[in-house]
Amino acid sequence: MRGALAERLKNIDIDLSQTMFVDSCGLGALISLHKTACTRSGAVRLLNPTPPVQQILELTRLHRVFEIVKK
Repeated sequence: MRGALAERLKNIDIDLSQTMFVDSCGLGALISLHKTACTRSGAVRLLNPTPPVQQILELTRLHRVFEIVKK
């Protein structure tokens, strides 16, 4: 995903409304995107995580790292 980002892009929204599970590789990818966004003075927002994904984010305390938006 990082390779697909334009260099000028700094804020990233990821829609998780259809995601039922995130494993350690997925969490690592999110953290990598977060680091990339931070170096560009941006942020990653996670949109509408499903209850199982929200639980994983809370168990790993990543809900404190990412802005989570529920619409």
